[in-house]
Amino acid sequence: MDEFVELARQDYRSNTPQYASSDDCTGIISERHLERVNRLLDEARERGAQVVPLGEDDGDAATRRMPMSLVIDPDDSLGVMREEIFGPILPVKPYDSLEEAIDYVNAGERPLGLYVFSGDEDSAQQVLDRTVSGGAAVGACAAQGALASLGFGGVGYSGSGRHHGVDGFREFSNPRGVVFRGEGGALDAFLPPYGEETQTLLESIFGAGGA
Repeated sequence: MDEFVELARQDYRSNTPQYASSDDCTGIISERHLERVNRLLDEARERGAQVVPLGEDDGDAATRRMPMSLVIDPDDSLGVMREEIFGPILPVKPYDSLEEAIDYVNAGERPLGLYVFSGDEDSAQQVLDRTVSGGAAVGACAAQGALASLGFGGVGYSGSGRHHGVDGFREFSNPRGVVFRGEGGALDAFLPPYGEETQTLLESIFGAGGA
């Protein structure tokens, strides 16, 4: 974990050292949400979590720009672990084995997106096979939500339904099921008075004990 933090810091400062003060940085959507994101960081510090700012600048309050911050091994009760962040904060939870990481994901609510970063294809496939999420991407973040040809949506706590392309058409359409009764058929067996025909039908469906 310490190596990851140092590599993240080096990469950020080598490639985008003044990112949060530049026009390349997108500001937080509103002043209210900027205050909320800052409160998440303040709470993490107050509760003893290590907060690591990656940039060399403090951002620009006038345009609501913030540098990226890592929150190292935060307690699961903290806001950064319980709320949707919508800001440049990355909580980092350490683990000792892939099994532990998969168990941690499965112990929580179903995520909207699951992102796997691994140079080992088998490990990445294990994570995909043994977890449940609305969508997933390997080696990237949020790419699954940007493809119009790929159905996108949540599962369980993260939402329901899917959209994009034909998935969106099916989700937001309301096809009407219609039955035209033809000649013959077994429909009469479901209407009283019930007799031998009904008994035969039940036995064919459920076995001899169906009656």
